[in-house]
Formats: sequence, structure tokens, C-alpha cells
Amino acid sequence: MYPPDYLFQRLNELTERIHLQNKKIDELKITIDALKEQLSQPSTPNRTAEKIEYNFDQLKIETLEGTLNIGLTPNQPLPFEKVDLPTEERNSNHFSPIEQSMFNQLMAYIKQELPEKMKQYCEENNITLTEEWKTLIYHDIKKQLGKRIQDHAHRFQQQQKVNLTPEQAPMLIHHIKKEIDQGVQSYLNRLKENEQNESDD
Repeated sequence: MYPPDYLFQRLNELTERIHLQNKKIDELKITIDALKEQLSQPSTPNRTAEKIEYNFDQLKIETLEGTLNIGLTPNQPLPFEKVDLPTEERNSNHFSPIEQSMFNQLMAYIKQELPEKMKQYCEENNITLTEEWKTLIYHDIKKQLGKRIQDHAHRFQQQQKVNLTPEQAPMLIHHIKKEIDQGVQSYLNRLKENEQNESDD
């Protein structure tokens, strides 16, 4: 006598779940290896562009527990759009004038345009995104942005054998905007997948 069909179905579900968990474990191993490599490097910042391989789509936040306080008054979260932009003084020591201009334009994009794009993408794909998650995403992007601009500028200058000019900056800004959009969409898809997996449990 053969087992009922529901046993085969359950077995397939468990096999698929094991496959997903193994995939997550592999991703975590890669992340841990990258962190170990970062910790083994000297404490002085390394400005060599060839060794920097961070992508916006590598955001790996699995769970959010407890109270999230990122420079905001507890229990009185500000809307995502009202989070303060860094001032030029904070970054002028690290950027060339062109890089500073790119940073300011990209921060304006992140503050003014990205929230609406995230909202639209979440609505189209039935993704629930709280203000805490938005703020967390915003701060993660902001933290990576300066280095990303410098990497692109350095790589451009190496490939073209010329200094970056204000006329060429919009091309790099457009490229970085696309990276941000794609990275956020990829992250939101993983967030939705995690929610679905938790609801299945």
C-alpha cells in the first residue's frame, strides 16, 4: 500500500524548505568570510578601488526586534522623508568638489524620489514595509554612498585615463541611482520572501 498523496506533498515542501535554508546558510558563510577579511585588514582605511566589491543588493537584515532608535526620539518616529541629510561640512574632507556635488544630488534623490519608488514597488508587489524598515534601508544606503561614489569616480578615471569633469558626473550619478533602485528592489523581494517563510512556519 502506498502512502497518501499528502505525505508526498509534505515531503516535497520539507525538501524545498531545506534547500532554501541551505541557500541562506551559504549566503551567511559568504557574508562571514567577507567580514573576517575586513577585520583582518589594517585599521587605516584602504582607498584602493580594486579591492572594494560591495553592492547595494547585499543588504542582509533578517529580523528586526525590539525598539529601533536611529537618532530619533523613541516612540515618536519621524516619517522617512524627514530624516536629516548630512551637511556638506561633514563630507568636504573626504570628497573632491565633483564627488561632493554627486553626493548632494544622490542624497536628494534618496530623500525625495526613492521613498515614492519604494512605496510604488511595495504596492505593486504586495510588500509590507514599515517606517522602521524604510529608515533602516535609508541609513544603510547613506552609509555606503560616499564610498560608492569614490569607487565609481576612481574606476572611471582609471578606465578613461582622464580626470572626472562636471560634464561626466551625471552619467555616474545615473548609474549609481540604478544600482540603488536595483539593490532596494532585491532587498524588498528578500524581505517579502522571509515574511512568507515565517508565515508558513
